[in-house]
Amino acid sequence: MIFKNIVLALITVLVTLSCSMTVPVYSDQFESFDPSSYESFRFIKPEPFSDTSDISENPVILTRISRSILGSLENLSLDEDQANPDLEISFAYGSKDDYRYRPTSFGFQYRRHPFYNDTFYNYVPSKEFRLAIYVKESSSQEVVWYGSTRLPKSYSSDQGVIDEAVERIFSSYPKS
Repeated sequence: MIFKNIVLALITVLVTLSCSMTVPVYSDQFESFDPSSYESFRFIKPEPFSDTSDISENPVILTRISRSILGSLENLSLDEDQANPDLEISFAYGSKDDYRYRPTSFGFQYRRHPFYNDTFYNYVPSKEFRLAIYVKESSSQEVVWYGSTRLPKSYSSDQGVIDEAVERIFSSYPKS
């Protein structure tokens, strides 16, 4: 009986942890998008530092993401054709600064001084990294499929993490 309770508790903990560690993938497509009607693609790699307001684009990371996307497109049996492609594939990555409110202990607000009316809150800065992949039809120049996911904070130095994120995004790509 004790062994059964321990096993059930362990399974509950593992299921809870696995659900909390799953990174969601967001994707959207046109209803009329049929991937079986497309055979070739042209990959458009973004140029680093194209926008001078954001200098956080690392050319090495752009190359890592490009390699991973090209590998995933080959697995989808699409051929690269620069002259007359059916689809144009591009991506964007970036970070967003976020400040999360962390309440003080037990939900009570700390007052700095009894005569001050303002309260003290803890704001914890955090950074969220995102990767988005766009699939555009060459003839109409319309985006027909979009996929996006969060990247872990250690993504920049590990090709395996980037490969896993790109595979997660393309797992929601419609099968032909």
